[in-house]
Formats: sequence, C-alpha cells, structure tokens
Amino acid sequence: ALVGSAACAPCPAMTTSGPGASVCLAVPGVSLRAVVAFTVRLLMRREAFDAEAYKAEIAGKLDDVAPSEVIVVNVTEVTVQISQQRRRGLLSDSTTATALDVETDIETSTDAYLGLVDEVDEKILFSDGSKNQTRVDEPEPQFTPESCPADTFKATSSNDACTPCPGNATAPPSSDEAADCRCNAGFTGANGAPCAACAVGTYKNATGPANCTTCPFASSSPLASVVLTNCSCDPGYFGPAGAACQACAAGTFKNASGSAACDACPDHTFSPAASSAQRACVCNQGYTGPDGGACVACEPGRYKSAN
Repeated sequence: ALVGSAACAPCPAMTTSGPGASVCLAVPGVSLRAVVAFTVRLLMRREAFDAEAYKAEIAGKLDDVAPSEVIVVNVTEVTVQISQQRRRGLLSDSTTATALDVETDIETSTDAYLGLVDEVDEKILFSDGSKNQTRVDEPEPQFTPESCPADTFKATSSNDACTPCPGNATAPPSSDEAADCRCNAGFTGANGAPCAACAVGTYKNATGPANCTTCPFASSSPLASVVLTNCSCDPGYFGPAGAACQACAAGTFKNASGSAACDACPDHTFSPAASSAQRACVCNQGYTGPDGGACVACEPGRYKSAN
C-alpha cells in the first residue's frame, strides 16, 4: 500500500478489493504465494556455482528458513570491476572479473513476509557488488495469486492460506467451499464433513457422499474397501470374488476366506453344508475317531449308530 496522491492501481487477476481498500485480496479458491526476492552477487564463474550449496548457505544465515524454501530463479553472468588489492590476491593484472548475479526467492507467508524482509536486509549484507556473497539490491516482497491446489479449498476473499480437506477426502484445484471436499472411494460422509472408512463387509467404489454398499451374501471385505471384488467368500462358502457365494456341500469344508474350492472331509467322515472348519467333519456310523481326524472302523463286536 502507498500513501500520497498516486492513482489507485487495479488489483491483479484473481484478486479483488472493496471501497477504500489498501490491499487486494485473493478471491475464493485462490491464495497468494508470497516470496521475498533479492539478488546476491558471487565472485565466481558459472561452472563453479553449486545451487544446492548456495541454498544451504542462504538458509543458514536466516532463522527458520529451510534450504527447500530458497529458490534460485535465475543466474546471470556479469563483469565487475575489481580493486588493485583484489588483483594482487588473484595474481592478475586485469581490472575486471566474472561474477554471477543469483536472483533468489525465499518462500514465506502473507503474515511473515515483513519480518523476513527485515532479516534478509540485516543478515545478507548489501554492497556495491565488489564484495563476494553480498546483495546488490533491496529485498522486495512479491505476491502471486495461485489457485488452491487439489485437496484444499478457500471459501472467502482473503489472503489466508487454502485449507486442507478433511482426511480421506479430495477436491479439485481452485475449490472455493468446504463442500467441494468429497470422500474418497472406500470412505463415506457428507461433502465437506469428516469421512469414515467403509466398515468390514462393505465397499464404495466412487468419490462422493454415497453410503457404502454391503458385500454379497456370505462374503466380506476389509475395512475401507474400494471395489466389489474386495468382497471374498466367507469360510464355509466358495465362489469368485465379488460374486454370489455358494455353501460348501455336505461332506466338505473351507476354513478361510477367498475364492478357493471347498476341501473334502477325511475318509469315513461327514460334515453339514457350509462347514467352515475341518473339525466339522465327524466320523460316520460304524467309525470312530476325533472330530476332523482319522476315523477307524469299530472293532468286531462293537458298533456305532450315529455320526
């Protein structure tokens, strides 16, 4: 904002303001990317420049700035005048040397940029460019309107950051209300509200507020299942994933979930339909033994009339 008799300037695209405003505000679905920009002169040739080392060095001079927040925008080779004393140090008679002007941005926020401007001004020293690793201009805040990224939203005209959607929800870029956040497949809930995982034995294969669908009869699925084929037949039943499951026939069993066929009971044993464990196989009439185990015929002079 400027004071004085200067004319009012138009707000940039994707920003707005009300009567008497001193700043422009990003419209709903848009946030302001804030950086502090400045140029540092390095007395070196381009081939000696290491961008990652430069970022680490700049970040090390400032409080609470990570190297990942330091952005090298452009590197320009320039020719600078060098002093007689420096020529002696370089063992050179030349009055000029090659330097690099490194245009630098540091990412910040609309709340913190003023403090960062002051810190850069204090800790990254200014010179006329004849000294190494010094600024050759004043640090300047810059603001760029940017659409809210996917899975975030912003509902008001302000310079606040975009708000992340609730967990397990998604939203398209430029979302301008909480209701744009819709539960992912495998999760259910109202648009803009917290999303709950589909319960065991249910699934949901699309984004949105729809309820989870119950698996077909005699099948189940893990928590947060996203497709019908996550439903597999229960123990005691068989069939392909996602399809109707059939009970294991009498005399067979199946002790695990999945599409595998039912197993036959051991010789001389019998089980009811839909048996889910081998111990359901009991010895036939005339045979004896442990449930699910080997059965032997009754000895001569003995009998057994029940399974």
